[in-house]
Amino acid sequence: GDSLGERQVIDVTWVWIPELKVERAEQAYTRLAMNAYRFEGLGSDFRADLRVDDDGLVELYPGLFKRA
Repeated sequence: GDSLGERQVIDVTWVWIPELKVERAEQAYTRLAMNAYRFEGLGSDFRADLRVDDDGLVELYPGLFKRA
């Protein structure tokens, strides 16, 4: 969403390669600032604060990658 503090829960599907195992997971995204979102893996303790560009593409995912 466009509102700061707004939280959206979504269902995602993971396909594990090479096993082709399909797994459903719930994730939540909360808008922290104009270019920042908090990611939460629901059902796990994982969370990360993501920085995005003006188009919404991730620039920084702490512990995973930084876009060059």
